Amino acid sequence: MDETVALFGQMRRSEALDILGRLAPTLAALGGSALAGEAVRAVRDAARWWP
Repeated sequence: MDETVALFGQMRRSEALDILGRLAPTLAALGGSALAGEAVRAVRDAARWWP
């Protein structure tokens, strides 16, 4: 997981969000709506300090 986060940190925001969007169905299937909601909250939080 740490490697994935580091990889996302090296990408342009548009690339990272595109990949995260493509992963959304998998995240929802693995963790249900709670995980999907947490991912949305994390992106919103990051957007506050990564304009």
